[in-house]
Amino acid sequence: MALSRIWSGFILIAIIVASIKCFFFGQTEIFNWMVIGKSGDPGNPLKVDGVIETCWTAVNICLKLIGIMALFMGFMSIAERAGGIRLLSKVIGPFFSKLFPEVPKGHPATGHMVMNFSANLLGLDNAATPFGIKAMESLQELNPNKDT
Repeated sequence: MALSRIWSGFILIAIIVASIKCFFFGQTEIFNWMVIGKSGDPGNPLKVDGVIETCWTAVNICLKLIGIMALFMGFMSIAERAGGIRLLSKVIGPFFSKLFPEVPKGHPATGHMVMNFSANLLGLDNAATPFGIKAMESLQELNPNKDT
């Protein structure tokens, strides 16, 4: 809810500033620059591209991240079915039982947390995200206060 208001504020401020530049300073191309960008201008090479170019870049990044996340979610599913997560959680379990004493031994949350920490330690930042989400979901089952 708060982010919606922040982004709405950003958009409104951009439109107001563009309107002021258009009406008071005579920059009639300002709205066109907002949509398609001004990257072809040799005088201002550091200007941000327009909305369309930026959206294209965002889609390319998201497609790559979806592939990485799908791959590691598949690895997690295979490891979970094969018992690898349970084995890894038994090995590292004593360390996690001291960090998280509220989580009972043998609970799936321990395995998900182990996978998340392992992926982060290996530097697989984007791949650790699905493991972290799964760990939070399984920890929420243990939470007596479901609203938080």
